[in-house]
Amino acid sequence: MIVICPKCRVKLKIADEKVSPGGTRFKCPKCATILMVKKPVTKFERKAG
Repeated sequence: MIVICPKCRVKLKIADEKVSPGGTRFKCPKCATILMVKKPVTKFERKAG
């Protein structure tokens, strides 16, 4: 998955298996901002819940 840092706008490539269902914190390597990354919710998951 590709995540964009909200502070410095750098694109980060994060492996899907590193992100837990509740979300995982990552540190931006450029500006050291802490990012909370969650897996995106699909349309099917929204309708089922």
